[in-house]
Amino acid sequence: VTSAFNEVLNLEELHRRCRLAHAKLQETIAGKIHLEFSFIVADNGSRDGSLDVLERICRDDPAVVALANRSNYGPEASAVNALARASHCDLVILLCSDLQDPPELVVGMGQTLLESPELDAVLAVKKRSSGGPLLRMARKLYYRALGYSSRLQLVPGGFHGFGCYRRTVVDDALHFWNSTDLNFRQCLAN
Repeated sequence: VTSAFNEVLNLEELHRRCRLAHAKLQETIAGKIHLEFSFIVADNGSRDGSLDVLERICRDDPAVVALANRSNYGPEASAVNALARASHCDLVILLCSDLQDPPELVVGMGQTLLESPELDAVLAVKKRSSGGPLLRMARKLYYRALGYSSRLQLVPGGFHGFGCYRRTVVDDALHFWNSTDLNFRQCLAN
């Protein structure tokens, strides 16, 4: 599941790499479980031809669903919209369409989650970020503030949503999103 805004240059590559990651994950858990591939993209009012690319991908791959927002609702609201459409999925991977989240990481994340029934999710956390010292400090303060304002007092620094989630986590996060004023990172972390 992803949202996209003006990602015409990335969408085909993202789809290709997600398909390859799915095949590799299926290979690593062969004989244990069968995973159906589904790829849901909420286009956030792109004006660069992204929707045309998504329509072409949908024609070529019936497992792809493209949602077309009328305008840019922001990455969180758009991702929530796409997650709501993934109600048929028991395992959900949320990632960014700009390829900052390498789809190849999903293989290890998915394998860890599937082999560990006690886990609800496997989250990706960036250990390093680009930008100057002031920007890095601002990010650190942002995550600390998110943590203080969340139910569990925790949002891991560097966590922007990329992760592999069981259906119950997605359902709970969508419930929190609809019934609180938490942002979606807080909803997922909680």
